[in-house]
This record gives sequence, C-alpha cells and structure tokens, in this order.
Amino acid sequence: MSKVITQSAENQIRIIAQEDFTITHAAQIQKEILSNVTGAAIKQVILDLTTIQTVDTTGVMLILGLYKTCLRQSYSLHVEIASPEIEKLLTLLQLEKYVVLRKVSAHGAA
Repeated sequence: MSKVITQSAENQIRIIAQEDFTITHAAQIQKEILSNVTGAAIKQVILDLTTIQTVDTTGVMLILGLYKTCLRQSYSLHVEIASPEIEKLLTLLQLEKYVVLRKVSAHGAA
C-alpha cells in the first residue's frame, strides 16, 4: 500500500502522507517521495501532514532530507500540519528556518 499520495498541479507537487512519519514507514515513504520529486519540473513541494498524528526522529530526518532535495533542485518546501503535537515538535526544532510551516485544519483547508 502506498504511504503517500502525490498530486501535481501547475509548478507544484503536493505529497499527502497516508501513514505516520515514523521509523516503521520511513524507507517506503522516502522512496515514494524521492521518486515523485527528483527532477520534476516544478517550483514548489507541499508536504501535507494533516492526516497523520505522529512524527518521530526518523520522520524529522525524512523532512530534512526532503528539504535538502528541494534545495538542490531549487524548489521551495511547504509543510502543512494539523496536529498540535507535530506543530510543537517542528517549532521546537526550529524547522521554520528551513521550510514554510502552515497550520491548517485536518481536512487541508487553511
């Protein structure tokens, strides 16, 4: 089963997480994300984490790895979050220095 859903629109790719960003799913998530992002003719990647509740250390490393891929490709990276716990974690780690963090409702509406 796919761990992420990818939607493409003009100049952007939206990656919608279907599983928590944890060590249990990390290898498959990374493979799916990189296969959709690397070399794409886009300007922006949106990582939609609004449907998940957990991001562990490995999940943070996945986000940072995606950031590095985006940086190399000259893409901007936006991370959408709904969970207050994930928001606290990413803010504590000062991830907003590297990516645009957007708090949205659990259904993806800002």
